[in-house]
Amino acid sequence: MKAFWAAVEAKVKAAALGALLASVVAAIINALLNGSPIPHNAHEWGQFLVTVALPPVVAFMRGYMAPHQSTPPVPPAQ
Repeated sequence: MKAFWAAVEAKVKAAALGALLASVVAAIINALLNGSPIPHNAHEWGQFLVTVALPPVVAFMRGYMAPHQSTPPVPPAQ
């Protein structure tokens, strides 16, 4: 598993982490606006988990499966 994470580009990890943080903030705001900061039943827990987990998973998979764009070599200084 460690080799898998080492092979993942830093920008993919950063995008997934950013999506996770944004979705956690969105879920907390959603819970506070609905007057129930703690989910009480299975439906609310399911909604919370999907709201929090889906965006980072999608961001990670899209970044991981995207073709790698290598940069052209830098010409030597003259």
